[in-house]
Amino acid sequence: MLEQISEQEQLKRPQVELKLQTEQETVSEQQQQQQQLVAEERLRSFQEEAERGQAEAQYYLGLVYRDGDGVRQDSDRARHFLELAAEQAHAEAQVAFASIYRDGISVQVNLDKARHYFQLSANQGNAEAHFNLGIFYRDGIDVDQNNQQARYHF
Repeated sequence: MLEQISEQEQLKRPQVELKLQTEQETVSEQQQQQQQLVAEERLRSFQEEAERGQAEAQYYLGLVYRDGDGVRQDSDRARHFLELAAEQAHAEAQVAFASIYRDGISVQVNLDKARHYFQLSANQGNAEAHFNLGIFYRDGIDVDQNNQQARYHF
C-alpha cells in the first residue's frame, strides 16, 4: 500500500507542478500587462508635456523614438522631438540631435550642422559634446585640423 501511495503521489506531482507553473505564468502575464499600461500612460504624459513645449519631455520622446523603446522606432519623430528640445538649449538634446546629422541617421550627413549643435552643447559644459568636438578638431572633420583645439575639448 505504501508503494501505491508513493506511485499516486508521483503521478500527482507533475500535475501540481504544472498547476503552479500555470499560476505563475498568469501572474507574470498580468504583471506584464500592468507594466505595459504604466508605460503607455507615461508615454502619454510625456507627449502632453512635449506638446506644451517642455524641453525635457521633448528630449525623452526623441530618445524613445530613436531607440524604439516601447514604441515603433521612428527616426523622423526622434529628430523632430530632439530638434525641439535642442532649440530650447537642452544640452543633451543638442548632442543627440548633432549625432543624427554627424551619423546621417535618416538624413543626409551634415557635419556643419552637427558641429554647430555640438558647440552649443559644449558651451554649456557638456562633456560628450566636448569629446565630439575634440574628435572633429583632432581628425580635421569639417574644420582645419587643430591639435590645440582638440586638446582643449578632450
